[in-house]
Amino acid sequence: MNSDKSLDIDGLSIADGAAVQQWTYYGAANQQFIVIKSPTDGYYKFISKHSGKLLEPATSVTQAVLRQYYDYNQSKAQWKLMPVPALVDANGVGLDAKYYNGMNFGSLRYTTIDTTINFNWGTAAPYSKTTVDQFSARWEGKIQPRFTGNYTFFINSDNGRRLWINDQLIIDKWLSDYGIEYSGSIALLANQKYNIKLEYFEDAGGANCKLEWKSNMQSREVVPKSQLFPLNTAIENPEVAASDIEIYPNPITNKVMHISLKNNAEPFTVKLYNMVGNQVFVSENINSGNVNLSEIPKGMYVVSIQNKTINQNKRIVIQ
Repeated sequence: MNSDKSLDIDGLSIADGAAVQQWTYYGAANQQFIVIKSPTDGYYKFISKHSGKLLEPATSVTQAVLRQYYDYNQSKAQWKLMPVPALVDANGVGLDAKYYNGMNFGSLRYTTIDTTINFNWGTAAPYSKTTVDQFSARWEGKIQPRFTGNYTFFINSDNGRRLWINDQLIIDKWLSDYGIEYSGSIALLANQKYNIKLEYFEDAGGANCKLEWKSNMQSREVVPKSQLFPLNTAIENPEVAASDIEIYPNPITNKVMHISLKNNAEPFTVKLYNMVGNQVFVSENINSGNVNLSEIPKGMYVVSIQNKTINQNKRIVIQ
């Protein structure tokens, strides 16, 4: 997931101890593996189609090199497969976008909401009111990660770019270059909204700008509309503010969560997500009152409260 590359037996070797590396996938036999599950303990063996040998770490220490070896029923050649959690999309609509004439936000010419940042304008202007060359753009709003972890953001653009996440400048390449991918990383919590700002300028010639992200729980993709929110809709329904929702006690000490919504007549749904974004609890048609969380382990969670007019997230701790 991290590199989009394949496992590969180095040098097409069939020898015991041959190194296993990552490599661009060409469909070769030394890049293909048969996966066999044990009928008793649920562990898996990976057998090279090329050599008929197993994948195993050379030693049991951290950062051990992966190699191929013959099968003598060794435990270090048995693997457990961990499923990637399902993606839980938010309900974002995109980011506030402002387009200017001038390479440093000189004259505001157009405002809109852009659902994603994935543009290739070629040699044309983004909008009729902006110039073909020497224009700039600024996208601002909130970004909501699906999972907790370290996120890497990628920008491919022609020309300059600066990216802030959670008010931290993680990409700063205000240069008139192109054809170079820039990236920066930051740790984020699942289902929490963070400030995001991307600034861009076009000098001359072709113009494009694309923003992508990935994490150890999520493959690389253009940051989707569902996870982006304009500044003026950080609270999805302005009629029901976050302050109108009470969850107590917090921390929760007796596995019972009390929820109270002011001025709300519609039943709502409560969903609970752990800090890697997995849904661990759901209860529907609640009007207010106690929610039994006796089956939920201790830890930190995000509570999502939703009905026709409400979509709010709050963080809780179960002790």
